[in-house]
Amino acid sequence: MKTKNKNLIWIFLLGVFLPELVWGAPVIESISGTLGNGQSITVYGSGFGSKDQARPQLWDTVDNQVTYQALTDGDTIPSGGANPWPENQDGLFKMESTDPQRNSFGGEVYKGTGMGVKLNNKTIANSGKIYLAWWFKPSVDPNTATTGGHSSKFVRLSNSGDPVNKTFSWTQMNNYVYRIDEGYCQQSGGSYWNDWPGVVDQWNFQEVYMDGRNRVYEISVNGNSLRSGVWNLCNSFDFDEVWSLGWDSGGTEPLNMTVWMDDIYLDNTPQRAMICSGSSWSSRGNCENQIPSSWSSEGLTLTLNQGSFSLGGQAYLYVVDATGSANASGYPLTIGTTVSGTGSGLSSPTGLMVF
Repeated sequence: MKTKNKNLIWIFLLGVFLPELVWGAPVIESISGTLGNGQSITVYGSGFGSKDQARPQLWDTVDNQVTYQALTDGDTIPSGGANPWPENQDGLFKMESTDPQRNSFGGEVYKGTGMGVKLNNKTIANSGKIYLAWWFKPSVDPNTATTGGHSSKFVRLSNSGDPVNKTFSWTQMNNYVYRIDEGYCQQSGGSYWNDWPGVVDQWNFQEVYMDGRNRVYEISVNGNSLRSGVWNLCNSFDFDEVWSLGWDSGGTEPLNMTVWMDDIYLDNTPQRAMICSGSSWSSRGNCENQIPSSWSSEGLTLTLNQGSFSLGGQAYLYVVDATGSANASGYPLTIGTTVSGTGSGLSSPTGLMVF
């Protein structure tokens, strides 16, 4: 009888604590709030993990930058000092408010024309990792061949202590990590080859996640993974700087184009919340990053970024944890509605077997 009682106690304890002991993907139980742009919503669930700073390291919609408030259409984007970007290369990025905007909630975007149109040298708190997402619109196809050839970068990530010699580059045709002292870090000393799959003269959602300590990265365009890269041919190093972002055209005959950028989200962890058009994470489609103001393992408070989703439209909510895992099925939302859910604390255990 004593043995049976002990077994029952162990079964009870497993039922209570196992969900907290097992690392699993985030689970969204319910949400509360009005699902409109700029509104505060609360997300209840489990497996979200802890986050050192709820807000991202940078959320730049152009409109929300205090130091840009006096700018008018066509003014040069200021840099350095209290501005979000330390350098606007050659002053080529301008504030644009008369071109068609990405959505009805924003009135300003970045716009630049040339071969070296880029924002540079943004450092963040060092965790060894960078997650960067931004909306990008090119006037011509970045894959366009030139007579002499070109290799042109959308983004370069670096180690702030040695940005030139420890770097990651994503170009229109390839992507790679490079160390000056060890060479190319993947593909037997080469790079991964991937043409840009986006749409010309339309807004494309671009993402890069880099983990310098585990020597892996992933790049995505419009919710589709373009490359999951492994760079284990070099010693690891931390990434904590966006060395350049925009259009950095190089090679024998660089490609000149106009680019627009908007809604730049930068953090030192893959943890984030997103609303997406697809009902499953594996085919999530276009997404909008949400802006957290509080984050705990069982609840988030977000400021809703409606972005390109229309009133009454269907969207799906995802939470990504520190390992990069998200809930496999999106939590369905109808934009514009008000919902009132509550969290249950610990999720009920599933899949337990009694022997």
